[in-house]
Amino acid sequence: MELPKFHLKLHTGEDITDKDLRGHRVVLFSYPKAFTPGCTKEVCSIEDSFSQIKNHNVLIFGISTDPVEKNREFAEKYNLEYPLISDPEHELLEKLGMFGERTLYGKKFMGTKRYIHFFDENGMLVKTIKGVKTANAGEQILNAFKQLNW
Repeated sequence: MELPKFHLKLHTGEDITDKDLRGHRVVLFSYPKAFTPGCTKEVCSIEDSFSQIKNHNVLIFGISTDPVEKNREFAEKYNLEYPLISDPEHELLEKLGMFGERTLYGKKFMGTKRYIHFFDENGMLVKTIKGVKTANAGEQILNAFKQLNW
């Protein structure tokens, strides 16, 4: 899979497009909803590993259906050093297979799946982690870097 075309907003209010990511190694991780326990563990685990992650010369972004303002509050509350992408219409999430039917406590619904995608400098998907363990998401990313020789 190639990184799809998109034009969305970061939590800072700035625009981001697929063209901004070309030429870089990119990690996109999805989280269902800001300020929920699992998502908070996930973004904080990645933040705890951020100094090591950035040493691998990658761009990393969290992506959710939350609006820009909620993502801004989330990023500020937890002092995130990496940007969050707002995809309220789940356009990019769907293209990446990160949004679809989920089951929680036996109930089926449409929502954001917890995945981590790794794209190379050419925009090609080279690895996906599905069913991310929220408490050690940062460690999972660093382990993937070793597997990818990044």
